[in-house]
Amino acid sequence: MRPLMKPRLECLSLNRGATVYNRRGLLAGLALSAMGMGSCARKTTLQKSDPSALKTRYHFPIGAIAKTADLRDQSFTSLLTTHFDHFTPEWEMKMEYMLQDGGQVRFDAPDQLLSFAKAHDLRVHGHTLIWYDQDKSPYFQSLKANKSLFSKAYNDYIAAVMSHYKGQLMGMDVVNEALDEDGQWRPCLWLEVLGPDYIEQAFRAAKAADAATPLFINDYNLESNPKKRLAFMKRVEALLKRDVPIDGIGTQTHIDANLPPEALTLALKDLASLGLKLHVSEVDISLYDASHNPFNLPRLRQKQIALIHELTKAYGDLPEAQRYGLTFWGMRDGDSWLTRRPGAGWDEPNLFDAKGQIKPI
Repeated sequence: MRPLMKPRLECLSLNRGATVYNRRGLLAGLALSAMGMGSCARKTTLQKSDPSALKTRYHFPIGAIAKTADLRDQSFTSLLTTHFDHFTPEWEMKMEYMLQDGGQVRFDAPDQLLSFAKAHDLRVHGHTLIWYDQDKSPYFQSLKANKSLFSKAYNDYIAAVMSHYKGQLMGMDVVNEALDEDGQWRPCLWLEVLGPDYIEQAFRAAKAADAATPLFINDYNLESNPKKRLAFMKRVEALLKRDVPIDGIGTQTHIDANLPPEALTLALKDLASLGLKLHVSEVDISLYDASHNPFNLPRLRQKQIALIHELTKAYGDLPEAQRYGLTFWGMRDGDSWLTRRPGAGWDEPNLFDAKGQIKPI
């Protein structure tokens, strides 16, 4: 998760004209967006119990996020099990939680999430094995002077997680946010000790531990920064040419409501051109700019709905085999990292308001 950038107006393709949207409400917009999207992908049996559930309106899996504390909130679990096919652990499958200072790996919280998912016919997308922001781990910091020991510990950690959850995950983010905004490898402990090959090494270690689970490389601002998107695609293509076992791309889609029309459509088409599974992995649409000028709020709410419509339509138009799933990074506005982080201001980035009601326009 990264701070939102102002959307850039440049794009990789010619202007295609603006689309006019007229929606009476978010739910109506979502229903319309699902029409005419090709053949239907996997759906859970839960959708039969509630025909108004959001997941019944899509021709692809739809997900949210969860942490163990959320499982004690009945209103949260009701929304999750009613409206979604899958979820991503918000942070308890990251190294910051799982890896202990002495190198031991704990699985208690992720196991609770997996147990809940199995009990409610939900799937789980794993997130994440290697992230630059987790490189302050005392265990790995203690090994950085010895590349051989560091490399072995790196492989062992990946193998431990992948082996523990072998056959239980719908997919796993192996490497997260490896590029900076200019498309260069982001400085981090993994790059410092292992060099750029840390990405290839992570994917090979993950595939060796679990050959069947789809493996993803995940990054952000690929929609708002075409320069970074192009660099990301070139990096992934180079890895694929070396037979690195990358099965899918995750594009986070933390965006601002001022993102220009067609930017999402162009980004998804570009990324899908690599032929991999495509996960729209961390969707939220910020209205924060309206806090500086409340008169902008009605306009930005309209744009937020228009962007959701564009996103679901563009994603549904991709080949079925590439539609891995679309995951919202939070359900209710009060659950959002954008409203919980230190110093956060007002925002309404999610599908449901703070009371768990689907939003009207």
